[in-house]
Amino acid sequence: MNEDAFAKQLVKKLDAGLTELRPEVVERLESARFRARDLARLKSHGHAVHSAHGLAVIGWVRQHRTGAVGMLLVLLLGVVVAMWQASSNGNDDTADVDAALLTGDLPVNAYLDNHLNKWTDGNSN
Repeated sequence: MNEDAFAKQLVKKLDAGLTELRPEVVERLESARFRARDLARLKSHGHAVHSAHGLAVIGWVRQHRTGAVGMLLVLLLGVVVAMWQASSNGNDDTADVDAALLTGDLPVNAYLDNHLNKWTDGNSN
């Protein structure tokens, strides 16, 4: 026996037994049925609104995917450039050597010597 046939038989037996119930029991069952129906409507409406909002967000992401990826790449490029600039600023001694040479603190012979650290360490007091 499939589910549809079983359901039809169950409905027939319940309808047959409905006439044997007292009127106050029928009223309580009817009010419980109405409350359950109203509650089911409220839950299905809330779920539909939540589902529609989720679909709208997914649709927006699909529509603006190229722009979002582009913005992410620009942001990533900016971070990489900032990191590169920060790392290159601390390791550049050329500006200090040039300034010392132009102000006369570093002798010209220091450029002829291969050990510039010897000259700069002694004069950086």
